[in-house]
Formats: sequence, structure tokens, C-alpha cells
Amino acid sequence: MTRLLPAIGVFVLAFALRLWVFDGMDTYPRFELIKNRLDDQVTFYLWAESMAAGKTYDFSATEHEFAHWAAARPGVYPQAPLYPMGLSLLIRAGLGLDAIRIFQFLLGSLTAALICCLAGHLMSPAAAFVCGSAAACYGPWIFYESTFLRVGPINFLAAVGLYAAYRLDRDYSMWSAGRHWLAVLTGAVLGLGILMRPNFLLPALAMVLWIALREHRAEGRPGRQGLWLLTTTLIPVLAISGLNTARSGQLAFVSSNGPYNFYLGNVHDAHGATASTTPTYLELKASAPADQIDLTREGLREIAGHPKAWLKLTLRKILMFLGPQELPNNLSWPMARKTNLRLEPTLEYAHLMGFALIGLALSLARGQRLERFGLLYLFAAGYAAATIPFMVPSRLRQPMVLVMILFAGLAFDALWQRLRNIEVIGRNIGGNRSAQALALGICLAAVWWIPTDSTLRPADFQMAAAAEFSKAHALDAVGNPAEALDHYRQAVALFPDHRQALGRVLALAVPSDRRDPLAAKLCDQARGLLEKPRKEPADWRQAERLLTRAGRIDPFDPLPFRYLANLHFLREDRARAAEALEEAIRRAPWQADLRQNLLALRFGGP
Repeated sequence: MTRLLPAIGVFVLAFALRLWVFDGMDTYPRFELIKNRLDDQVTFYLWAESMAAGKTYDFSATEHEFAHWAAARPGVYPQAPLYPMGLSLLIRAGLGLDAIRIFQFLLGSLTAALICCLAGHLMSPAAAFVCGSAAACYGPWIFYESTFLRVGPINFLAAVGLYAAYRLDRDYSMWSAGRHWLAVLTGAVLGLGILMRPNFLLPALAMVLWIALREHRAEGRPGRQGLWLLTTTLIPVLAISGLNTARSGQLAFVSSNGPYNFYLGNVHDAHGATASTTPTYLELKASAPADQIDLTREGLREIAGHPKAWLKLTLRKILMFLGPQELPNNLSWPMARKTNLRLEPTLEYAHLMGFALIGLALSLARGQRLERFGLLYLFAAGYAAATIPFMVPSRLRQPMVLVMILFAGLAFDALWQRLRNIEVIGRNIGGNRSAQALALGICLAAVWWIPTDSTLRPADFQMAAAAEFSKAHALDAVGNPAEALDHYRQAVALFPDHRQALGRVLALAVPSDRRDPLAAKLCDQARGLLEKPRKEPADWRQAERLLTRAGRIDPFDPLPFRYLANLHFLREDRARAAEALEEAIRRAPWQADLRQNLLALRFGGP
């Protein structure tokens, strides 16, 4: 029980943090408020509702681009079916939307605890606890677990599968009833992972082959453990593939969207991170009916016809897959942080990657590295190799973070062990050159990987504003105009062209020119500083302090934040200038020049 205490502590930390963040999640990214039919959340939930009601989901009736191609493969699941199947069970059990989100938070908390347990076999207990805590505090995981996407469940299955495979691999030469059931459990989890995300197939089979070969080498003959592992991995996959094949009358895999993703991920004018409808794609789509176009073959033709463009695109996808930015797809991590400030102090990929690179280098330099870290190498390489040939939005790379956290823990463990060996008394702390070099390497790698501010797309602002408007409309309908007005104001601040929200603001609020005398005086003082011909750094700082104070004194006057926006713009800080304009618009949404300036600042213009 004592050995489980760190994992229990990590679980409690992870679940408490998730509930705290969830309490601050008012609108975005709730799909029921965004009401965007192109969002995969809507597809998964409506599909799950149909399953729960015993009905067939008509995917062709949706507005998804892929529905055009799915209609050509009737009887084949359009996407991997495990997630909507799981959702349907929760819906039938009577769980509402928020209860399902909390259930996914439980899975995420268990994932962090499992990472702590796995790290305990690879490094010191202190470093293992740090690994688990990093997983508990990893912001993108918390964000995606609050959505109706597959990130949280696939992370959980990856953690269970990797931990069970590692335990199975440690004593591959031993056979007992317990190990028999462990092999069955490991295979079943890996198979379910493939049904959750088909690109889990390659890392799963790589780990199965690894364990089977090590068992064969130890015993000199094919082992039962590897056979059971392979069989139980393939059973769920073959069951769904057989069902798809029987219903469609032609050979089919787990789902039918693989060729579509492959083509859009490799066409020469593709973006690489999202399923954008490029001119080449639209030309192909219009050339023949969907059932007469083989997207896999057309994708290979694109690669053969534009080899240089494909190599450039592949390199770009590799850099995006491993890079510090969280690339948006349906939803945006930067917008999540913007709309829920409780996500601000959480960890990001960029915070881990520097440590992870050092930890990977250390693992390769240590003795018995293949025996200790072979499964981690295979999982990471297999998952990357199965994802990069398609598309690489950040939500698809999240299982890779599991391995990155473990390698980051190795770097922390090495640094901690070296620092503990330094005798501070009577010695110069800089004498331990290995600790010094390791710390310097981690710092340099971390600085290199710190991301620039992620760009928010117009669609991100539109979706966030739509969620605010839906919330406001619901409050308006039940006779709560004061709270509704706050959300209408926020909708206009997020998307200044939201005419419906602006109309409701004008209907519920009376524009006023009233100003607090002290706030007005502070604004005049700040304006005087900003109008000086030659401004010193102290003048900028003093003006910012005066305007910030004025904004706190008068909660209705937009002028302090109009001036703050000008200050930040003159200092070439467009991001902070936009934030100041947003606050000014919340206070006075009816001022058209504020709205126009914000649009120009965000999406172009002088």
C-alpha cells in the first residue's frame, strides 16, 4: 500500500485540479453552446445518442465534408466506433453532459496515476511523483478531457496498455496464471485502443512483437505469452472489421475515413494540420461520384506526381508534430486559455519538451537501454509513424505526451541525483561539472522550445462568441437580463461583428457618458505622459499603472482601456493591445470605432 501512496496523491491532485478548472469553464468549449454542426463533438454525441436509442445514425445527413465519401461505403463505420459506443453506454445510464465530462476527468486522473506507477519502475520515487504531477497538471489534457473528443479516453488506454505491457515485458520468461491474464488484459486494452483511434495499430503491434521476440529469445521457442497477447489484441479489431466487411460487401478496416485523411494529409497543396478543402481536392471531388474515386490511390498519385512538395509537407508535419505550438483543429487550446484563466498556470508541451529531449539522450546513453526503455521507444516511434502520414493537429499527438513526460522525468531524476551528491559545505557547488552541464542543457533546450504566442483563428473567436451568445440567450429567456447582458458583452468583445449580441446589448443596456472624476483625472495624467515627445521607460510604466488603476476605479468607462490599447500598440505589443480593446468593448460595445480597431488589430490592418 505504501508504494501506491504517490500514485494516490497524484490521482487526488489531478482530479481536484480538473474540477477546479471545470468550475471556471462557463461556455467554451461546450459544443451544446457553440452549436457548430461541423464540430466533431456534435458528431460523436449525436452518434452516441442514436446508439443509445437503438437507431442508426445517418452520417450522410450531417454537414461534415467527409459525409460525401462515407456515403460511398454504406455499412462501414465512418469513424472508429469505440468512443461513441462508450458515450452511448453513459447516456443510457442517465449521465448528462457535465457528468460525462467529470467521468472523463476521472479517466484523466487515472492516467496521471498510471504514469506515476510506470515511472516508478524507471526512476527514483521522487522523479516518478514529479512525472505523475506533470501529467496531472498538463493543461491540454485537462482541456481535451472536458470535450466530447477521444483524447482523454485514448490517453487512458495508452497509459493502461503501456503500463501492462511493461509489467509483462519485465519477466517475459516466467509463465503463470497471473501472467496469462495479464497478457489477455494487455492485448484487450491495445485492441480497444485501435478501436478508439486506428493509428494506435502500429504502436500496439510493435509492442506485441517486441514482447513476443524477447520471450522467444529467452525460451528458444515461440511463447504462449506472445501468442495470447497477439490474439487478444486482434480479436476486437477483427470483430469490427468483419462486421464492416459483412455489412458493406467489401473488405473494410475499423472505419472508412482513413483514405480521406490520407489524401487530405498528402495532397500537394495541403496544410498538414487540418482537413482543409484545397483546390486540388475540390477538383478531384467534382471529377466523379464518390464511389468511383479511390482516395488512397489518388493520394499515392499525388505523392508520386509532386515528390518535392510531399517531402516538404512531410517535413513540415514532423516539425508541427514535435513543435511547441498546440495546433488547433475543431477546437483551440489558446482560446481555451483565453476564456478560462484557470488553465493559465498549467503545464504545456513546450514546458516538457526541453526536459524530454535531455531525458531521451540520457536513456540512449545508459546501459541496458533497450531492456529498460525499448517499449517507450517503440510506442513513440510507432505512434509518430502512424500519425504523421495523415494529419497532425495537436489533439492527435496527445498520446505522445505520455512518453515525453516519462523522458522528462528521467532528466529530472538525473539532475536531482547529481545535485544531491554535491557537498555544499566546504566545497564550491560549481565543482560538479556533470550536474552543471545537465542543468545547462535542460535550460537551453527549454528556452529553445518556448513557443511564441499561438495565433487564434477567426473561427476560434466566432465559436467562443457563439457559446457566449447561447449562454446569454438562455439566461435572457428565463428572465435573468443582468447576467445575460454580461455574456452578450463578452460575445461582442470576442467577435465584434456579432450583430445579434450587439442588438441585445443595445436593448438591455443604456449607453452612458458618465465618468468617475478620479478615474478621469488618472486618464488625463496618463495621456500627458503618452503625449511627451520623448518618453522614457519610466513614463510608459507610470502611464500603464495610472490607466490600470483608473480601470479598477470605474467599471463602466472604456477610456482607460482605450488608452492602454494605444500604449501597447505603440510599444508593438499587439496581443496586449487587443486584450485592452476587448475590455474596452465589454464596457462600451456600442462604440463602433473600438470594434473596428479590434478587428483590424486581430486580423490585419495598420
